[in-house]
Amino acid sequence: RMAVVSETLAAIRTIKLHGWEAQFEKAIGDRRAKELSTLRTFQRLAAITSTLWLCAPSMAALASFLVKNAIFGQDISASQGFTSLTLFQLLSVSLTVLPNVLNQAIQAKVGLNRITRFLALPEVDGRTQPPETTRLSIGEVEVIDATFCWNAERENDARADGAAPADGAQSAAGASSAQHATSPLLASEIRTTDASDETPRPHYTLRGIELSVSPGELVLVVGPTGCGKSSLLSALLGDVPRVAGAVAMRGTVSYCPQ
Repeated sequence: RMAVVSETLAAIRTIKLHGWEAQFEKAIGDRRAKELSTLRTFQRLAAITSTLWLCAPSMAALASFLVKNAIFGQDISASQGFTSLTLFQLLSVSLTVLPNVLNQAIQAKVGLNRITRFLALPEVDGRTQPPETTRLSIGEVEVIDATFCWNAERENDARADGAAPADGAQSAAGASSAQHATSPLLASEIRTTDASDETPRPHYTLRGIELSVSPGELVLVVGPTGCGKSSLLSALLGDVPRVAGAVAMRGTVSYCPQ
């Protein structure tokens, strides 16, 4: 939920201009409902645990005395009774630690699963300098007939599974939850269909990009909202998967988002 709220606030201008308030409000509301349901379940379990912790020593002592006296027919002396009450009271210390151990174990498992999903994500393309960057000067950027697509990982997985592309286009495939998490909330899920072909085709984020920047050169990228200015910068950083062409950039990079 916090990730969706943060992304919504970061892109609030775009959301307002496109009139997407209802869609984002619904997305945040759905995640908030799930969060409240989880918190409600957690509080109920915490209440049950606290009740058992308070009542367990007394209930255990009462049950033990009843069994000894009513079933076995043995009398309980004062020394046995007070000693048993002391031992049952000490039992409450162990019962106090047990819920915390269980909660910490569950939280550790959740954290381990999140770290595992993050480490299992595909490597971003473009953060490491390819061999062709050695011919460039420090601070030079070169993009040659490059095509970028947010859903490139999905298309590659579909192709690896044996899905045949139609008319040179990559086939669309459902992404796993880990891959879906790598795409931004505003990434396009549009699929176009040719009149003579029923096969859905992926919507490329950027296609046929040609760019050459010399060291020390100031470059301004201008255009209307949604034309791909931020996507171009993300592509240069390697955040948008490259499906065709070449990108070479030599030197260190600093990025300040709007």
